[in-house]
Amino acid sequence: MKLLSTIGDTQVTLELQRDSSSSVSFRIDDDSGKADIREIAPLTYSVIEAGRHYDVRIYERGSGMFDVAVNGEAYPVTVTDPRRWTQAGGASDASGPRKIKASMPGKVVKLLVQEGDEVDAAQGLVIVEAMKMQNAMKSPKAGRVAVIEVSEGGSVAAGETLVVIE
Repeated sequence: MKLLSTIGDTQVTLELQRDSSSSVSFRIDDDSGKADIREIAPLTYSVIEAGRHYDVRIYERGSGMFDVAVNGEAYPVTVTDPRRWTQAGGASDASGPRKIKASMPGKVVKLLVQEGDEVDAAQGLVIVEAMKMQNAMKSPKAGRVAVIEVSEGGSVAAGETLVVIE
C-alpha cells in the first residue's frame, strides 16, 4: 500500500507491506526497514523496529487527518491514499458536511472561527490542548462553519464533534 503523507510540515511517501500477522515492511521516502507491530488496544500499538520499542497511539480527526502519539509525543499526520483521488484532482469524499472531531481528550484553548465563517482547506478551526501540547484542528475542505459544538475552556472527549463544515 502506497500513501502520501504529511507529518508536521514534511511530505513523505509511505509504503507498507504486511509480511505476517505482526511483521510489516515499510519504506518512508528512501529509508526502508521492518517492524514488529502489535495492536495492544484499539488504535494503540507496540512497535519494535531495529531493536527500539515505541508506544504508538493514533487519534483520528477524520478526513485522513490524525494525531499520532509516539512515546507520548504527538505529531499531526495527514494521509492521502492516491487511489481515492478523482480524475478531477480532488478527494473523492470532499462533498457534504464534515464533522471535525477531537482526536483525543483535552481542553478547548481557543476557537479560531465563528459560525457562518467561510474557511479554506487546512485552515485552523479550534485549538485543543491534549497531553500538554496544543493542536490546531484544521478544516478538511473549503466551506462554511455550520455549527460549533464546543466553547473555549471546555473539556472534550476523544471522538467528540468540535465543528461542522459545510
